[in-house]
Amino acid sequence: MVSFRWVMLHRGKRYDSRPTPQVEKLIRKHFEYTEKLRADGMLVYAGAIEGTGDLRGVLVMQGDSAAVARAVSADPAVRAGRFAPSTVRWWTAWGTIPGH
Repeated sequence: MVSFRWVMLHRGKRYDSRPTPQVEKLIRKHFEYTEKLRADGMLVYAGAIEGTGDLRGVLVMQGDSAAVARAVSADPAVRAGRFAPSTVRWWTAWGTIPGH
């Protein structure tokens, strides 16, 4: 068995669904940040959630809980209050995620 951190990005207190220039800029910064996490080897998977519900995205990350918490809290969209993260430890069989 191996474990990952499953991060759920919920609507934060400052979530705005209107495609304003400020929102689009923040989303770009969020995507740039997640690409950095991927390049650094911490982010395994990421994805947006379709629809209009509270859950807006998920991240599957490697690392201890403190390192993942620091990385998630440094996300520009989390810092801006767009997303409110919650994290759980996810145990799965080795090989469920190819290469992990």
